[in-house]
Amino acid sequence: PIFLGRNTPIDDIVACAEQVDASIIAVTLSIHTEPAQAKLLLQGLRRTAPSDVQVLCGGGGAVPIDGITLLTDFVALQDWLEQRPVYSRSA
Repeated sequence: PIFLGRNTPIDDIVACAEQVDASIIAVTLSIHTEPAQAKLLLQGLRRTAPSDVQVLCGGGGAVPIDGITLLTDFVALQDWLEQRPVYSRSA
């Protein structure tokens, strides 16, 4: 995992994901994020991120957006992780 910090611009998130050939981008939105702003941010992230990169969103400010997996709590994250195939790199 790579932690970019809070308030990272979408273009920087996507550039980092592309640089490391990430298959997943996961973001969290604060409960203090206005729903309309959250929607715009997430739509922009989904539109900008490569189509083969899965985008996950959680946090109190998360809103449902097509093409983004909404994780409502850590149990949902655990369930999502358990459904993924195990990934390992051969040396």
